[in-house]
Amino acid sequence: EGIARGGRLSRSLTRLDLSSNGVGPGGAAAMGAAIRASGCLRELVISRNLIGDAGAAELASAVASSPSLTLLDLANNSIGPSGAASFGEALAKGRLVDLNLSENAVLDAGAVSIAESLHENTVLTALDLQLTGMGDEGCVAMGRAVRCNRSLQRLVVTFPSADALMSMGTAIKDTPRCSPVVLEGPGTRLAEGAVGEA
Repeated sequence: EGIARGGRLSRSLTRLDLSSNGVGPGGAAAMGAAIRASGCLRELVISRNLIGDAGAAELASAVASSPSLTLLDLANNSIGPSGAASFGEALAKGRLVDLNLSENAVLDAGAVSIAESLHENTVLTALDLQLTGMGDEGCVAMGRAVRCNRSLQRLVVTFPSADALMSMGTAIKDTPRCSPVVLEGPGTRLAEGAVGEA
């Protein structure tokens, strides 16, 4: 088992998948402490564990201070806008390359917080916000973030309206970058600057 006595992670452990393990907020807090103490874990998949906003805040704090964690999958964890906002703050400091917050009630407030952090973030390349209840306000904020951020390469979202899709597509098409952002989500695809149907 990856977690050793005393809540410490094995020094040789670089990837840990705890999906559907009943981790909950308390387990997420313990995992956050273990990540901060470890310095070696690179990938953590902790989807479907009902960690909620409290657990998300603990993990976000660990992300902000971890020198090694690059992938975090928190899909379907009952995370709301305040939990997502915790990651908005952490993204400005951490080294995450891939963050999955899909199937959580991030809503516009959480999406806006994450989008604002992308103005400063220079390392995140993949962000999954599919099925998060993000509305037009969140999409507009993400569009603005994409214009500023040069590291993001893959963004997965569920669009609330055709206007939101077109707004995001325009933001991506009109932003010069070395490699195009691939926009994914139900019924949509944006690759190499062209909006189309999936």
